[in-house]
Amino acid sequence: MKLEAFGRFANVETQELALQTVLLVADNPTIGKIVREELSGAGYQVRWAKNQDEAVSLWAPDQYDVVFVDIRREKDRGQALVRQIKAVAPSQKVIFLKNGRRQAA
Repeated sequence: MKLEAFGRFANVETQELALQTVLLVADNPTIGKIVREELSGAGYQVRWAKNQDEAVSLWAPDQYDVVFVDIRREKDRGQALVRQIKAVAPSQKVIFLKNGRRQAA
């Protein structure tokens, strides 16, 4: 299984976003592994949080260039986590992953 749309994103928009460190929040192991591999292969340093509690403990302002959040997460779909992050760091870049596609928040 390969995320074609994600692969194009990683290759086409890398210069625009100039990212280096990524926090990936995904409780689905298949999605998490695929996205982590794609990002790592594109040269990013990736930390993978498998739940909201782990994401909160790993995240700090100015620590990550972008946070990727799988909005298909089982408990809260990622929206509560993003609200929590944006309350502390409104300029934090967040990208929602949905069915292998990305949407900027």
